[in-house]
Amino acid sequence: YLIKDGVDGFLSGINDTAEFAKKLEILMSDEKLRLEFCQKARERKSEFEPDKISQKWKNLIQKVMNKDIKD
Repeated sequence: YLIKDGVDGFLSGINDTAEFAKKLEILMSDEKLRLEFCQKARERKSEFEPDKISQKWKNLIQKVMNKDIKD
C-alpha cells in the first residue's frame, strides 16, 4: 500500500467529496495528526526507492513464472 488510512494519511472513496472534505477538515485542524502522518510517511519512504521497487517487481515476475512452469 502507499497510504494506510488513518496511519500515514487518509483515504476517501472515489468521488466521495463529503468524506474527502471531512478528512481534509480533520487534517487542517489537527497539527499533531499532520505531524504524525508526516513522520510515518518519512519512515516508509525508503520502501519506495527505485532499487527496492524493481526488486519487488522481479520477485513477483519470478514467482509468476515459477508457478506457470509448475502448472
